Amino acid sequence: MKTWFFLCLAVRLSYICILMNNKKPSAFLAAVRCAAVLIVIGILTGCKNADSNSGGEATVKDSAAQAQKFRFPDIPDSLTSVKSRGTYMAVHFWDHFDFSDTSLVHVPTLSEQAYIDFIDVLVNVDTSAVQPAADALFGKAAANRRMTDYFLSLSEKYLYNLDSPFRSDEIYIRMLKSYLKSPFADRNSAMRPEAHLESLLKNRMGTKAADFSFVTTDHKSHNLYSINSEYTLIYFNSPTCPVCHETLEQLKASPVITQAVADNKLAVLSVYPDTDGKLWMEHRSDMPRNWIYGWDEDFAITEHMIYSIRTLPSLYLLDKDKKVLLKETTPEAVERYIRR
Repeated sequence: MKTWFFLCLAVRLSYICILMNNKKPSAFLAAVRCAAVLIVIGILTGCKNADSNSGGEATVKDSAAQAQKFRFPDIPDSLTSVKSRGTYMAVHFWDHFDFSDTSLVHVPTLSEQAYIDFIDVLVNVDTSAVQPAADALFGKAAANRRMTDYFLSLSEKYLYNLDSPFRSDEIYIRMLKSYLKSPFADRNSAMRPEAHLESLLKNRMGTKAADFSFVTTDHKSHNLYSINSEYTLIYFNSPTCPVCHETLEQLKASPVITQAVADNKLAVLSVYPDTDGKLWMEHRSDMPRNWIYGWDEDFAITEHMIYSIRTLPSLYLLDKDKKVLLKETTPEAVERYIRR
């Protein structure tokens, strides 16, 4: 994770330079950003590139496209506040990109790097600028289907992928809304984006989490809203999930979480959302005694999709009113929030 931190920091530094000085990043920062992006692209893409490139299909034949460099928008001198300059940068980010040149989709150091830089701009600007910026991108990409599909795929890769250091449900929601207004979002191509959007809007950060029932090992029925605590951490997991065991050990070893539970500041609700009640019962001893150990006996969470659990384990941090503070998060993020 330290590697991701420094890579993201390199990208961010270059944009502080732009927003404050209206200048392009220095050669050094640009080089660092380029290297960071190449590493990120390589990690997220994985070994499948080796197969796809073996036939030479992705070979760029247009050397002119390779030689191009991304041109950032020229922020007017009349805009002096960081907020106004950031908003202008976000909305006009793609003004000089040639969306009619589909060969650029094969130049990741230009198009994909630019998209990552765009995400970083959106993370740092006022939230009111994100939807107009997404609309501007997909409005320009509507020049052709290839570009529209390409930027939709980049949005999923970097904003929706749980392994991406740039993952952001809120930005991806806005990208999906913009895409779905595209003339190319027909019945077939819109199915996946619509499913993603529906999933992301469930138990969205800042909204009240959906209530659900669960049973404990004494066969008593309870519900989420009956838990009275300043914070509630929902830990969806399975006893047979190796990553769940790793996350469990992290949670148990955390002094911050352990102390918060001891002080009655945090309630940890472990929920098994699957069907094997016997397996769930056998693993009660895996959990600390002061955690709530529950099973979705009616399978409502998954069958009725009350929560969209993309992978196990899945962590949700709620406040005393059961508003979602963190969604599909990490033990480290939970610690940081509780320490605030």
